[in-house]
Amino acid sequence: MLSAAYTYEIFNDNKTVVDVLAGVRWWHIDATVKLRSPIPGLNVSGDNTESWFDPVIGIKGRTRLGESGFFVSGGIGYGGFDINAKSFYDINANIGYQWTDAISTLVGFRQYELDYDQNDFLYDVKNSGWQIGLTWSF
Repeated sequence: MLSAAYTYEIFNDNKTVVDVLAGVRWWHIDATVKLRSPIPGLNVSGDNTESWFDPVIGIKGRTRLGESGFFVSGGIGYGGFDINAKSFYDINANIGYQWTDAISTLVGFRQYELDYDQNDFLYDVKNSGWQIGLTWSF
């Protein structure tokens, strides 16, 4: 998945920043299924590739912890709206460190759920796990 969005700052008090966003997300799914059976003739395999774009809206925020370089951040996005995918959401929460004005790192947890059913291809998944990140702002 790849997202591009316009963000608009709705709150900033020099410690906490909150933005709303609207944009587009590109999905690319490459799926392969292989079922092997000890009985000859019952082996089944298939593959399919799907790519599509969906609109996305969301909100994200970040707040500095005290006077240190540490911060917490997070956000939620929602999209699909039955344009291609029926719906999806993406939520994350992180803790990070701002090394310079331009570079920060973070570790956090992310979960997304996607419900897509087009062209005889059903992709209805929930995925979650830990993430690490490096941000370079320019």
